[in-house]
Amino acid sequence: MGNTIDTVQHGFEDLGNKVHDAYDQTQQGFTDVVRDAKNGIQTAEPYVIAGGQFIGDQIIDKSPAGFVCKSIMELVRELEGGYPDWMGALPDGTSMRSLTIPGTHDSGTTNGASMSDISDVTHNLEVTISHGLVVAQDRSIYDQLYLGIRFLDIRCNNNFGIQHGDYTISNISFETVLNDCKRFLHDHPHEIILMSVKHEDKNDFPGFADAFRDRFFKAGGFPWFGGKDIPSSIDNSIRGKIVLINRFDRNFTDFGFVINVNDNGETHDEYVGVKYHIQDYYKVDTSCDGKFEQVLKFATDAANNTTGDFYLNFASGVNVPEPISHTAGKINSRLTAKLDNQVGHFGVIIMDFPTKDLVRDLIGSNQYYKKA
Repeated sequence: MGNTIDTVQHGFEDLGNKVHDAYDQTQQGFTDVVRDAKNGIQTAEPYVIAGGQFIGDQIIDKSPAGFVCKSIMELVRELEGGYPDWMGALPDGTSMRSLTIPGTHDSGTTNGASMSDISDVTHNLEVTISHGLVVAQDRSIYDQLYLGIRFLDIRCNNNFGIQHGDYTISNISFETVLNDCKRFLHDHPHEIILMSVKHEDKNDFPGFADAFRDRFFKAGGFPWFGGKDIPSSIDNSIRGKIVLINRFDRNFTDFGFVINVNDNGETHDEYVGVKYHIQDYYKVDTSCDGKFEQVLKFATDAANNTTGDFYLNFASGVNVPEPISHTAGKINSRLTAKLDNQVGHFGVIIMDFPTKDLVRDLIGSNQYYKKA
């Protein structure tokens, strides 16, 4: 942490040095601030960090350069780093289908999430196990995007809350997700977000597609891409936009790329003349050997494809009662080792708890990049 803080970019070196000193003096306090910030929790008590003061979600620093007010999450992003502008380096004319794109599975189930549909659970152990099998990410939507994620897997209930199976994530909504995307694209206007939206609710809602159109397409001012394809050529008409991948209603054809996903298996289909392939074997064993081989085979298929097909490759999985984070650690570590210094088009790789190193390797596998 100390070495990372010492490398804070130009303009915040003074603040970085102060945080470094404070970290040495009050390690636990700083850890709590960072943890709470990453989980989207506003810390109730103020923290004093050297010459700066932490109040709510901001650090206020009075330095010789003047008065600087900075979000604690902005500081965390600078300390941890990421790849927020990697698509900006793509030359116009690049096909989205010829890239390796890092993605997240159940993107809205962040580590700070609380679950509202557990009133029938009476034992703390059961709550802990449920939480471990629901939460799939440790970063907010904005911070996933800042890290370099460009595919989001969003699952909505009838009220457009974020859902994972039987559980509602009570501290985030679809509108929150879209606002984070809108803000990110405003900050990084050359980037593109692929967003899969699925209707996930135990109660049927035939009007879901109409409500989606009225609330989030016609209203809200969200930067949707209006086409029905996964663009074969990147240009300014798609930069700064959200490309919808419609997983909620095959009859909704206003905009977006419509897909069907077979349960715990593979899907090979096409839409508007574009063939797509999906691997989502999510039931895994303790070793994760079979799952890793499935991910690797699908990535190899994508790399060998020469006809512009679109590949969605889920590297996520669940092995009850093992927490998702443990399963993800086994798969992600192997992917990191396998992808190191590899170059090729591996499609969209969709992960639980992706690490910065794995995201770096996925982005770096594109021929346009050299890994730092």
